[in-house]
Amino acid sequence: MITVAICCYGLFHEPARSPKELKGLRQYLWACAQYITHLYKEGRLSGVILCGGHTNAAFPHLSEAKTNGIQLKEFLKELGVPPLATNILREELSENTPQNIDETVKAMTWGLYSQRTIDVATMEPPVSRRFMEVTNDSWRSLSHRVVFVCDSCRHLKVEAIIYQLKRQQFGWGMDFNFGVVSFRRLDTHPNSSWWKQAVGALLYYLNDRLVIKALRHPSTFA
Repeated sequence: MITVAICCYGLFHEPARSPKELKGLRQYLWACAQYITHLYKEGRLSGVILCGGHTNAAFPHLSEAKTNGIQLKEFLKELGVPPLATNILREELSENTPQNIDETVKAMTWGLYSQRTIDVATMEPPVSRRFMEVTNDSWRSLSHRVVFVCDSCRHLKVEAIIYQLKRQQFGWGMDFNFGVVSFRRLDTHPNSSWWKQAVGALLYYLNDRLVIKALRHPSTFA
């Protein structure tokens, strides 16, 4: 069984995006929906996670995961996947690609390995909030064979991030099995250029401190 974790790229919200960007997001989410449908029909789909938080200051009430999820569900319906046939969850704390990956796996780790006896009242508020959010049967039921989905130009970077975070063992469960698939996406943002993402991937492979920095500073290597 496979858990599909989709990296979102900004809000799927018409006032926040140019027509070309929206076209690119539709292209990307349609490919994601086809991949999910394939796994579903083969009986290999554990669940879907949409990764992306509140990244647009002009629309603070909207998250990437929520807005992209609405469109993804419409595509899945078109492809014949019943609305209640798969577990679709949202990771809404992350603000860049490294955080997409780290926050998703942390959420799954809490869900898969957390103990109800932990006294969350003694924790710092952010930790307590995260514990309360992710400790439920929906997260716990997900397979820890996780395939992260990204756009094509970030494929190598996602692999580099996973490589470094596994080495750091940031509270991740030791028996997670990760894969990466990627799909094309039209985008006008300069960060989406192939050469910039290739350089970013190389730097991440060579220097784990850059990954740690990106986890703490969302604007780094988006």
